[in-house]
Amino acid sequence: MRHNRAQRRTRHAAGFTLLEIVLVIAILALVTALVAPNLLPAGGGALEEEADRLRQVLQLAVDEAQMSGSPLRWSAWHDRYRFERRTEARRWLPMSEAPFAPRKLDGVVLDRVLENGIEQQMAIDMQPSGEEGSRTGEEPPIGRARILPGGMVTPLDIVLRDADHPDSRRTVRLRPGPAGVVVVDPAGEGR
Repeated sequence: MRHNRAQRRTRHAAGFTLLEIVLVIAILALVTALVAPNLLPAGGGALEEEADRLRQVLQLAVDEAQMSGSPLRWSAWHDRYRFERRTEARRWLPMSEAPFAPRKLDGVVLDRVLENGIEQQMAIDMQPSGEEGSRTGEEPPIGRARILPGGMVTPLDIVLRDADHPDSRRTVRLRPGPAGVVVVDPAGEGR
């Protein structure tokens, strides 16, 4: 009899019980569920990246205007935007150096530009005919912001949307002073 008990213990010690295997699988599933969202890009990756890039480049433009002492202007169309520098002849010329070079949007649309909650399109359409857009035959921008050397900016809400998912939107807020430039998610929280 003693010999049989020793053999049984050896047999049980050599393997895992079903309960142990299920417990390990449950722990692995839990860890995977917690870690995987941080490893994989979130849905709307292009939208998030473009909103964050626009936030960063607008903040750089504010810094550039302050350091150079010359005003800048941001002009936007549905599919692109550009920065312009004011010359001594009081003309706005597009900037070509990075990061202020004209940017074509891919997979993201500039849905609208709001100044104090009002779309800028109406104000742009009423500009005098001396503006660059009317001279070159280029369609008028949907929005513009002036960035002055003293840190003053045209306060704007720039609404970007995913080209493939129209309900997926991000808003980039441009404000003067310490409020600066922030990206606002759909819940209204800035980062």
